[in-house]
Amino acid sequence: MKRSIIVILAILLIASFAVGFVACNKDDAPPADETPRTYFDWSKTVMLWLGDSIAEALAGPSPLAERENYGYYGLIGKGNDYTYVNKAVSGWKSKQLLNYLESTPDDPEHEFFIELVSRADIIEISILGNDLLQDNLGTLLTKLAEYKNEMKEHADDPTFVSNKLDYINDILFNDVYKYDGYSTDPKLNPDKKAQGKENPYNSTANFATIIAKIKSLNPDAKILVQTIYNPVTDSSTLIATDVRRILMEKGYDQESYRQLGDELIEMMNGIVRDYATAHPGDITVVEVHDRFEEYYQADDSLNKADTRRLFSQDYIHPSNEGHAMIADVTQDLLVNMGLGNMDSYVASLKAIRCDQIDRFYSYDNCAVNKETAKNAINSATTSYAVNKAYFDAVTRSDYESRIAEFESGDRMVPKSFYPWVEPNYLGDK
Repeated sequence: MKRSIIVILAILLIASFAVGFVACNKDDAPPADETPRTYFDWSKTVMLWLGDSIAEALAGPSPLAERENYGYYGLIGKGNDYTYVNKAVSGWKSKQLLNYLESTPDDPEHEFFIELVSRADIIEISILGNDLLQDNLGTLLTKLAEYKNEMKEHADDPTFVSNKLDYINDILFNDVYKYDGYSTDPKLNPDKKAQGKENPYNSTANFATIIAKIKSLNPDAKILVQTIYNPVTDSSTLIATDVRRILMEKGYDQESYRQLGDELIEMMNGIVRDYATAHPGDITVVEVHDRFEEYYQADDSLNKADTRRLFSQDYIHPSNEGHAMIADVTQDLLVNMGLGNMDSYVASLKAIRCDQIDRFYSYDNCAVNKETAKNAINSATTSYAVNKAYFDAVTRSDYESRIAEFESGDRMVPKSFYPWVEPNYLGDK
């Protein structure tokens, strides 16, 4: 028992040191009614991350012990010498983030959350992805395929109207509670089958209220909002076997899955872009979607193998390399806004990657040539080039042939193993 108590106390002591910073208020003194947070340095630029698992960086970066060096929030925070805090929560939809912002629980954790939102200089948000992915993605994809087929069949009839796209929007933006897939809209559900009640939440309203709440707490904060990248590909586990069968019956082969998925994703991204257009200056859009798509279209490797390195094995969350790309997009914006310095960011990134090379690849007979890898990293002049040099060096070189073997098999059944995503942090040890 005594040994257990000693171990627990030691862990608590270590945890206290892990967050131990010398603090001072930006005005050099805290308000009279506020207890200063002695572990938090408010004198630096403070950047806060809110939202879902993409921002929280728990599901993608691997190993988890390297979260600060692989997660994009850590790369941005370290590279700009910010005081940075991650308050994103895996699984959150827009309504959960809104609820937490508007709730008033009497506990220190929530009080600190509100204080961070109220005082942060920069707030980056990743949200809305779960509004789509936690809905019935299979139903959305098949209904979208039906809608597109109907429009093709009636291309010469200007009077034809299909209600299926309205049905998709009805589900996608959570405008009603859904029962057995039927809408409450009488136009779409004339028989009023399994009619639901009105839903107080919808993604568009949630997002607008989230931004309004943040601005009411912190009018001076620079708010960055990420668009959602497209994780749907021909062999994606996001598309179940029965959905694949239905799509094939409707004339959509595996090469069409990405396009269908992208149409749904871009509907969600439209919420962010439309808000930015309607409210100039309120938010800055971080075009993660466009950067990932640009990389996908430029990838001419076998079966888009390089692009697939951007995703973790669940094929939803960004891999270590995917997080690095999100960091690149964010850093470009911060520099353009006068909030970051690219030279210091690149220097910090080189130091992080070279340190990882030394720590992970120093064992005997390692397949990674440390000196070659570090020379390539240090010779790079951009953050993208630094990351590419690192991940090219530590990712297994035979993945293209392994993909070819995988692709030649039966891909109708999603697999839990992806040959193009080898553990890129332990070499061949």
